[in-house]
Formats: sequence, C-alpha cells, structure tokens
Amino acid sequence: MASSRFKPGQSGNPAGRKKGSRNHITKLLAALEKDLPQLIAAVKARALEGDTAALRLLLERLIPTKKSESSLVVIENIDSAKTLTEKSTLIMDAIANGRIPPDVGSSLISALGNTAKIMEIDDLQKRVEALEESDN
Repeated sequence: MASSRFKPGQSGNPAGRKKGSRNHITKLLAALEKDLPQLIAAVKARALEGDTAALRLLLERLIPTKKSESSLVVIENIDSAKTLTEKSTLIMDAIANGRIPPDVGSSLISALGNTAKIMEIDDLQKRVEALEESDN
C-alpha cells in the first residue's frame, strides 16, 4: 500500500476553507450574471435560425424530461404462469399490445431477472447445506 502525505484520520487542511471564499463555478456564474439575458437571447436567436444544437440546449434546460409515473400494472394471467419465462412472455405481450408502457415492461423484466438470480443463490445455498450435512 502506497504511503500518503497525511496520516489516517488527519485532514490535509484542518482549518478548512476560508470564510467567504468562492469556488470557480460560483465565480464564473457571477461573471456571467450581468450578460445572462443577452446570452440567452443569442442562443434563442440561433435556435430560431435553425441551429439544432442551440435548440436542444434550450429545450433540455427549460423542459424537464418526463419520467415514468408509477401506477398499478395489471398483467392478465401472470399469477397462473408457472415459470419466469412464461411470466416474461406475458409481460412482452402486454408491451407489444400497448397495455403497459415499454419502460414499465423493461423494469418488470429486469425484476424477473433479479428474481431468477436470487432463486439461483437460494438453490446453491441449499445444495451446499445438504452437502455439508451429508459429510457429517
């Protein structure tokens, strides 16, 4: 292990940052503050002229990305499906037929995959315990 200049638990700057000091982002924002209206107007003008990068910049900053709303999802016959493969097939069918949004379906499929991994670990644990008991 490489040695460092500081001992464990000892700060490199025990006095901390000086009161009133500003980081470089704060300084940059303060420098831009007076010109901000003109900068926004310039980006807007470029966007209106067809500059797609300027348009994307404005839209990404002004309109938040819509996130999936959580709601109750009903997938017909999922309780009667005996295997995870059958369950995932029912989920894929619900996505394909527009009964559930693709992002929700993707989350459900991921949850099934995680469930499969947990089931594998449980199965391996039971097998190891059985082997240990048979050795005794």
